[in-house]
Amino acid sequence: MSPTHFEGYQLGNLLIEGKTKQVYDLPDEPGLCLLLSKDRITAFDGLKAHELQGKAAISNTTNGHVFRLLNNAGIRTAYVKPCGERAFIARKCRMIPIEWVTRRLATGSFVRLNPEVPEGYRFAPPKQETCFKDDASHDPLWCDEQIVQI
Repeated sequence: MSPTHFEGYQLGNLLIEGKTKQVYDLPDEPGLCLLLSKDRITAFDGLKAHELQGKAAISNTTNGHVFRLLNNAGIRTAYVKPCGERAFIARKCRMIPIEWVTRRLATGSFVRLNPEVPEGYRFAPPKQETCFKDDASHDPLWCDEQIVQI
């Protein structure tokens, strides 16, 4: 059963639910929604998933820092403000389906796609990958030219 209130906000309909977040309409705040992080980690397009107590708070804090840095640099985002430890308020918008993955260690899909790199290899500096967010296609890697086109 979905909650009806969160941190003083009345929650409306569940607009969308992903592997790690739920997005709720805020009927008393036209044009805004609440993004609620889950204590869940996933791998392999969600085939592997585990509950990890405290993960939602860490993700929410990290998201808030990144969005504030972008906003302060003059890059408009949907982010409005934090809402407790596990959620934030955002303007309703269409998601740009890009996912950035930062890897410190070679594991998972990276090793599968790059079998010449040993499992556990330590990247220094961390490796940054850009993917098109599409579970059905296993989040394919994208180059800069593809990103600019969307």
